[in-house]
Amino acid sequence: MPALMAFLVIFALWDSFTTFYGVLSIFTRQYDLSFAQMLTYDPIYTTTSAGVALIIAVILFSAKAVFQTGWHVGFRLLVGIVFLYDFVTSYYGNQAFIIRSQNISVEQFFILVGMTLFVCGATLAIPYAKKA
Repeated sequence: MPALMAFLVIFALWDSFTTFYGVLSIFTRQYDLSFAQMLTYDPIYTTTSAGVALIIAVILFSAKAVFQTGWHVGFRLLVGIVFLYDFVTSYYGNQAFIIRSQNISVEQFFILVGMTLFVCGATLAIPYAKKA
């Protein structure tokens, strides 16, 4: 199980990074800049993107508590909306960081969707993984 947790943590960190990078690329509307150029584009965008990524990660890590304790349906709906937002921003982050272009092929689209679903799911799966 420790190997599984290590993989999940790595993928969750990648999810948080791509969420940050996706929010930043949406704010700046730039897909062809390097990572350093994106970080120095506008400090307000960078700080806001980091805050959004942190809030999303915290909400997704708390999803197990929300669903197992029977919290109000509004909190469950919030987790679902945050997951969808995380998926979209992670998709844009993967596209901007890996492909660095808005023009992608169908094959690239499906690879990005699969990879994004996997890393977003890893963030949700960490609380459910048994620690050995």
